[in-house]
Amino acid sequence: MNLHLNLLVSVIIQKYFLNSRCIIYFSEKFNSLDYTGPIPILQINVQNMNIHKDLIFRYFGCQGIIISNNLPIWTFEIFEKLIRLSSERFNTRRYLILSGNNPKENLTDIFNIKELTHISNMVIIEEYKRKRKKTTGKQYIMDQKHITYIVSTHGYVGLKNNNRRIILDFWSSNLKKFKFNNNLFPNKLLNQMGRELRMATFHYEPYSIIGSTEDTHKGSEMSVALTFARQYNMTPVPVINKEDYWGEIFTNWSGNGLLGNLVLDKADIGFGALYTWEVDYHYLDLSKPLVRTGITCLVPAPKYVSQNMQEVTKFYDNETKKKIHDG
Repeated sequence: MNLHLNLLVSVIIQKYFLNSRCIIYFSEKFNSLDYTGPIPILQINVQNMNIHKDLIFRYFGCQGIIISNNLPIWTFEIFEKLIRLSSERFNTRRYLILSGNNPKENLTDIFNIKELTHISNMVIIEEYKRKRKKTTGKQYIMDQKHITYIVSTHGYVGLKNNNRRIILDFWSSNLKKFKFNNNLFPNKLLNQMGRELRMATFHYEPYSIIGSTEDTHKGSEMSVALTFARQYNMTPVPVINKEDYWGEIFTNWSGNGLLGNLVLDKADIGFGALYTWEVDYHYLDLSKPLVRTGITCLVPAPKYVSQNMQEVTKFYDNETKKKIHDG
């Protein structure tokens, strides 16, 4: 990492990562990030397309992730897949991804991958390829004296095209400051501008009653989901399975029914009298319970007790009288 980029990353850490307990830093060289702030850095060396996952998933609580190597997109994809396989949660993770030196990997291709769909906080930094002519007029060389970096993110919000690229700002190595001073990590969850909320459910009274329109959806759990969608300006879209009902999740990360729609990323949330099933926690995140339910089993009394109830009662009465007399 060159001196200019190192300074820019340090500025971003100081402003946007101080709430993180620690930062995971993916790089190819140790000590390539010169940062002396209060946030601990867990450096993961990425070489030969290999990530030492045993060093990452130790419940350190790192929610800040910086990727700075020659395969940033590959690292991002692999890390997201490893997160799904781990019981450790990274629900508030925040990415800062730097362009590498691999000519075969264009960092802007990250806006086309599926994993980005489920991330709200992501910033990428690329060097602005400004060129100037030599005196001969036949060749071009890079102006290395003053470097400008482009700071981008993805839209996330909106009814469609959620992964579109949005340029947030520019940073000048000469002036050592941003051009617009925009917020690089705005809270995209507060107003999602119509983004779809895909709700896996089925008709199951009184929890989920499917109507023909949003206004005719009913049920206690359905009402909670609709209220959530209205609160954050989302478009609720039911994902209904007419067979298998709750369904199940298989060990190969497939499934059927309501649970299958969730694990296959066909839905964002699921509800319909679901319980805190431990087996599903390995594949899904579970919310706080909304309703407590219980079952009372009524069965005939055992025959032996019924036929001998008087003898049993008499026995305990005699034992009690004996203890009193002995005392």
